[in-house]
Amino acid sequence: MNSRTFLAIGTVYVLTACSGNSTQRTPITPGFYRYSDEAAVFSIPPPGNTYCLVVSVSMMEALGGFPQVHVVNHSVDFKGNRTWTEQCPWPAGKYRNAGSSIVYVVHPDHTVCREKPRIAAKADAGAHVISSDSNVLLNSKYTGTCT
Repeated sequence: MNSRTFLAIGTVYVLTACSGNSTQRTPITPGFYRYSDEAAVFSIPPPGNTYCLVVSVSMMEALGGFPQVHVVNHSVDFKGNRTWTEQCPWPAGKYRNAGSSIVYVVHPDHTVCREKPRIAAKADAGAHVISSDSNVLLNSKYTGTCT
């Protein structure tokens, strides 16, 4: 029987099955993905040749939130030939763990510094409050007190 079936997940991944055993795959784009039966969220940052694990709810919220996560089934191989870089780095910004007065500044180059206490008190209003078990130093280079 000659039939065509299209499975589309958002506009991200299309799997086309034609008669016989041939399958054509259109590569997925950078973004956030998780398998429908797993809680782990993975990021494929631009340009799309690596992937990493989003390590906490707070990190996902700092990256823009869960509505942008594409939920896929296991037939979608979003990991593909990409390089695994382990835990994702935190995006640039100011962060404070819940219950702490320490404010960390994450820079775009993934270096992190700690605000001076008197500046941190002022900066606290602009800092993202993240869960107490989140670690902004993860996959970043700590440079000490901000200058």
